[in-house]
This record gives sequence, structure tokens and C-alpha cells, in this order.
Amino acid sequence: MDDLRPMHPLRVISVDLRGHGDSSWSQHGTYTLQVLREDIAKLMDKLDVENYYVLGEGLGSLVALDYASSKGFTSDLNGLITVEVPSSPKKLQIYDRLRYNASFSSFEQFVDFCLQLNPNTTERSVRKRLEMAIREDPASGTWQWKRDPRFNFDKDILQSEIEMLVEKIQGLASETKILVVRGENSDVSSPKATEKLLDTLNDGVEGYKASSVTLPSAGHILHGDNPRLLAQTVLKFMNLL
Repeated sequence: MDDLRPMHPLRVISVDLRGHGDSSWSQHGTYTLQVLREDIAKLMDKLDVENYYVLGEGLGSLVALDYASSKGFTSDLNGLITVEVPSSPKKLQIYDRLRYNASFSSFEQFVDFCLQLNPNTTERSVRKRLEMAIREDPASGTWQWKRDPRFNFDKDILQSEIEMLVEKIQGLASETKILVVRGENSDVSSPKATEKLLDTLNDGVEGYKASSVTLPSAGHILHGDNPRLLAQTVLKFMNLL
């Protein structure tokens, strides 16, 4: 979210989910939506932040929806932005296995792999993200994602969690304002699934309703494919642009 700062002096707190990036791994390999949501809740309580927005992308969008549904009317949560909500657990699982099972003998090979996987992005964007997202394993000498290999979730378990989440977020737009964002060329989210999500969020809601926007020239990795437009969209939603 570095692209937000030149446009507006925001405090941006970027969180690596448990088992991702520089966050610690689960002792027992437990990575359910409930556990991930509780991690975010504990962090926000610790930071004691008021009047904030939550943005989640991919799996993080499901965690963000779960978190927002647990806050209620008395929350300091000003709004929710979901980016690339997966249309199904299978879609997310296929993408994850294709991307996160990769390891290479050099940083440059990793760059080439990501450019082939996502032709919409730029080499500069890929290099910038990989500097934070991968590491060289001292034992094997290969470059790997900073991610617990046990995070390869069971799609059936995630499907069950999503079904419970759908019940929790019915009419959620009555409690907080919500923007649903997807990439035009995404192979993880879909227009049909986005429409269904909006119907759920707006169920029984009068007045302001959750809305969606589809960003052009972007696939699943919106912050890499079209970061400027994503930042503009987020700031406009927050009434800062």
C-alpha cells in the first residue's frame, strides 16, 4: 500500500497473516479463518486504533469479512474493502498451489517465474514484492516463499468455513460501509460470485448499500497489476480523494 502514501498522509498497518511473511508459524499448523480473524482482533486491540478501515486481499478478504462481522454496531471500524474475494475454495487452492509450491536456485529465476505467472504486472513491481516475500533457505540454498508449507489448506474445510461466514455477513452493509474490488482479468474471483456476495452483504439493508468495482488491466494480484488505480479506488471510498 505504498501507493497510498504519496496521495494522502495515512497511517497504513500492513499485516502478514500467521504463517505468511515475517509473522510466526502456527505451532500445530492451524490456519482456519477463525484463528486468522482472532489474530487480527488481538492486534487491533493491542494497537488500540480508532476510526480505521480494514482491507483484505485474497484469503485476507475472507479474514477481513469475518473480522468485520464480529465487530458490530459499536465498532470503531469505519469501513471494509475486500479485494479479490475467491469465487470458490478450489479456485484459491489451485492458485496457491501453482504459486506457493515454487522454489528456485536464484532470485532472478523467481522474478522470471512471477512474470510468467502474472503477465499483467511489471518487473519493478515483482522485484519490490519479492524482496519482502521470499527468502534464501540456508540448508538447501534455494529461494522460497516466506510461508509455512503446512498452509496448503483443505478446500473442504475452507468451504465449510465460508458457508458459516455467509450466514454471519448477511446484511453486514447495515453495520459498516463496504467496497468489493476485483480485477477484470482475475482467474480467482468472478463477476457472478461478486454479485452473489453483494446480495448477501445487502440482504435486508435499506439506504446505503455495499458496492463493487472492477479494475481494468488487472488480474488477481491487483496491488501488483494496477497499484495506482487500486490506491485511488481505496482513497475515493474513504472520502480522501
